[in-house]
Amino acid sequence: MKQICGDTMDILVLEDDPPIADFIAEALRDEGYNPHVAHTVSTAIAAIENSIPQLILLDLNIPTTHESNAFLAYWRSSSAHGVPIILITASSRVPALELLGVSGFLVKPFDLTDLFDHVKQYIGTRSPSISP
Repeated sequence: MKQICGDTMDILVLEDDPPIADFIAEALRDEGYNPHVAHTVSTAIAAIENSIPQLILLDLNIPTTHESNAFLAYWRSSSAHGVPIILITASSRVPALELLGVSGFLVKPFDLTDLFDHVKQYIGTRSPSISP
C-alpha cells in the first residue's frame, strides 16, 4: 500500500552519478531531511510506488533526456503528481519549466545554499537530528 510520507520530509534524489547523488543526500541529511537516492528511473518509480516523497530532485539527463522525460510522464499520471520537482542539470539551457510541469531548477555546479533555498521553498525546514 502506498503511503504519503508524513513529517519525515522525505526527498527523492534521482541522480545517475553516485558521487553527486551521495553528496546531495549527505548534505540534505545534515540539514535534517530524509533523502532517498535512486540512480535509475525504475528504482525511482519503485520508491514512489512504496512511499510518496514531499519533493523530488531530478537530474535532467539521467543518463539521457529521454529517461527524464519518461520519469516526468510517469509523475504526471501518478498519485505523486502534486509533488514538486526541482530539475538538476549541467546545461545552462533549461527547457520551459511550465511545459515540463516542474517547480524549479538548479544548474550544476550549484551552491548548497541554493539547494537548501529551493528545498525550503517547497517543503520547509527541519532541525537536524543530533546523534547520541
